[in-house]
Amino acid sequence: MESVRSLNDQAINPLLKQDIRNQLSQGDTAMITKTQTDAVANIVRETLAQRFKDEFVFDPIIVESKIDHDGDKYLSITIVFAGDQKRLDAEWTLGLTRRIRPKLMEQGIDHFLFLSKSFVEKSEWEAVQEGRYFEPA
Repeated sequence: MESVRSLNDQAINPLLKQDIRNQLSQGDTAMITKTQTDAVANIVRETLAQRFKDEFVFDPIIVESKIDHDGDKYLSITIVFAGDQKRLDAEWTLGLTRRIRPKLMEQGIDHFLFLSKSFVEKSEWEAVQEGRYFEPA
């Protein structure tokens, strides 16, 4: 997850970091619209389809705006997939956030400093939805 690294570890101008924090704290970019979450999901789906063709089914793709423990806003993307996990190219998927960021910026979705992504097998996702998995207390 990209947001694990602190802002100090990022190659971003300190004044830009502060400006982003100020914007987020003032609520200028606090919300992401349904249209934007749909656009992010479509960008992710198209990018995955270009790489994996018909090897996998990626559905659903859930996009949520979240706030981390430091109060920084980030975009969480959960990608549910059906297919042979061994064929899911870990090296390629690791770079997914860098692959989609330019496309997000083209759509005007550039107010999230961090992107987080998770790949979840369909069987695990269904178990979570059915309540068979519980988060630790």
